Amino acid sequence: MITIFSMSLLKAWLDENGFEGRQKLLRAIRTINPRFGKANLTLYAQGKRIPEIETARIIAKIIGVSLESVPYRYVHKPVSAETEAHHG
Repeated sequence: MITIFSMSLLKAWLDENGFEGRQKLLRAIRTINPRFGKANLTLYAQGKRIPEIETARIIAKIIGVSLESVPYRYVHKPVSAETEAHHG
């Protein structure tokens, strides 16, 4: 069985979980993106924007669905020499 996730499911989850759910999701996303705001979440819920994979992982985890069920975009971020030296 293939599960198709629509960002309208995110909207439904936000409606069901209210302010507390929205805040929980925002706090979790802000751990990787401190500038992430309520407007971003609203645009995702409306289907007007597609989250990057890291954000999609958090959304999937909080909502309780698999990552494959959440639309996301992969943004290639080249590794700088400095970053590679720290992780290398």
